[in-house]
Amino acid sequence: MNIQCFRSLAGLRSVFAMVLTASVVSSVHAIDTDPGDWTAPPPGTNLFLLYAQHANRNALYTNGQQTPNAKLGSDVAILRYVRPVDVSGLIVAPQVLLPWARLRTGGVVAGLGNASSTGDLILASPIWFAKAGTASRNSFSFAPYLVLPTGDYDKGQTLNIGENRWKAIFQFGGTYQLSKQIDAEGAIDATLFGKNKDFGASGADTLQQKPLYQLQGSLNWHQSPGTLFAVGLSHTFGGVQTVNGVSLNNEMATTKMALTASTFVSPSLQVLVSVGRDLKVDNGFKESSRLNVRMLKVF
Repeated sequence: MNIQCFRSLAGLRSVFAMVLTASVVSSVHAIDTDPGDWTAPPPGTNLFLLYAQHANRNALYTNGQQTPNAKLGSDVAILRYVRPVDVSGLIVAPQVLLPWARLRTGGVVAGLGNASSTGDLILASPIWFAKAGTASRNSFSFAPYLVLPTGDYDKGQTLNIGENRWKAIFQFGGTYQLSKQIDAEGAIDATLFGKNKDFGASGADTLQQKPLYQLQGSLNWHQSPGTLFAVGLSHTFGGVQTVNGVSLNNEMATTKMALTASTFVSPSLQVLVSVGRDLKVDNGFKESSRLNVRMLKVF
């Protein structure tokens, strides 16, 4: 998801547009995981997931300095299909994700307008090297993602959902069982970016970005075999951007938290709800509230 600035915007509005590029998009540059994601799925099944997220932001930070009354709301939906298979004793889960997003600005950044469209298509294929068994929930996985520049992008618009560039994301994660009902999950990922050579209102500029990294983890309590409660933390850092070789000095450093509950309402249908917010932001918008809902259907 990319948010682009017009050359014709001047002063603070141009700065806000550049910071938008580094802040809102960071949530999709990295791959957020939900508690329980690192449990290996059974081969031969089909998994269909629907994600919905609503987030509000009321403050904008530039190198730690706050600009109040800078409002940005976002609604994101993602369709995800997963087909796990057994490959020589390893579980491999090819999958495809299609996002859609809507952005709404207000306050001092209202002049940047709004946007809504489909995002960039994502292909992935996690591999489980140590899967959870009947006696243990321990697991370890490597998950590569490829983000294709298929989303809507118009250099003449201030806000864009599509990023007009390729991305590769490499994520390692797993679960360690601490007791019969408690386990810990953790993940680290790195996002590598291609160039957007059609940046700026005239399309004559080139946007580049250094790798973006994320650390995330959660402590999970299995109240029953089908019901889980968790508390999680995440820290995203790096990702400095340059336009035509000139640094924007907008390195990301965002820490956020989430509380999550999930349960199987039937043997084949799981509902997950998560609430959270940003705790600290150096560059970009600070989320004051975030609500995630996920439906998982197994068939």
